[in-house]
Order: sequence, then C-alpha cells, then structure tokens
Amino acid sequence: MCPNNWRLSKGNEWAWRHRKWESVEHFKQVQAKRAKVSVIFVAVIFLFVFTMIFGIGSLFKDSEPYKMSFNQVVHSQQVRSYLGIPIERGFISGNMQISGPEGVANLSYSIEGPKGEASVAVRAFKELNKWSIECLVVNYEGDKEQTTIVPCQ
Repeated sequence: MCPNNWRLSKGNEWAWRHRKWESVEHFKQVQAKRAKVSVIFVAVIFLFVFTMIFGIGSLFKDSEPYKMSFNQVVHSQQVRSYLGIPIERGFISGNMQISGPEGVANLSYSIEGPKGEASVAVRAFKELNKWSIECLVVNYEGDKEQTTIVPCQ
C-alpha cells in the first residue's frame, strides 16, 4: 500500500491516540466535521481545475486566430472531401501571447467529419491589431496525408 494511503487509513487511530478527547462521541463529531471539510476542499479543487481547463479552452475558441483558421478549414474543398461535412470542432490547446496591438498564437485542435478525424495546427501573428494566419495545416488521423491550407514560412 502506498504510504499516503496507509496514513489515511490510520488517520482516525492516530487522532485518537495523540489528543485527549472529551468522549468517544466528541471524537466522532470532530472526525465527521474534518471529513466534511476534506470533501468540500477536494470538490473546490476539482471545480477550480475543471474551470481552468474548460475556461481556457473557451477563451481559445473565442479568439480571432481560432475563428479564422476554422473558417478556412471548413471551406477547404480538400478537407471537405477527406472528412465529409459537417465538420465538427473538438478540443483546443496551445498558447497565445498578446501585448497591445501585437501578438502570436500557436494553436492545435481536433476536427471530425463523417468520414474521419484530423488535427489542425495553426500559427498566427497580430500586427497593428490585425491577425493574419502564417501557417495552417490539417493532419488526418491514421494517415500520413495532410492538407496545407496556408503554407508555413
């Protein structure tokens, strides 16, 4: 058994031994309160992590580079013939750095159509408050084929 699990399993025993309790009932009440606080703490941490993961994903999906690239992908005849239509969006990851009128975005996201799945890689730059896509490539799952919509420089 892992040391942390062993400590957890022995927690009540150690608490009983290392503190003077008014009664067994008092001990059980305190341990029940601690258990509730622990469950609430774990739930708050889980909620925080969940919000961070999906909140950041939604920020990416609202970004101009993502919208521009997805629009180009769904209107590409090559992508449409390979995946079919409709093309659905998937999970998005990457990074964006914006400083005033300039910025850079490196994003990757999955797409899916009736005929298959693919991943999209996009690199975009923002100059003078205007985004432009510098590289846009679609890589098809289970295949070495790819569609280059905007050639990488």
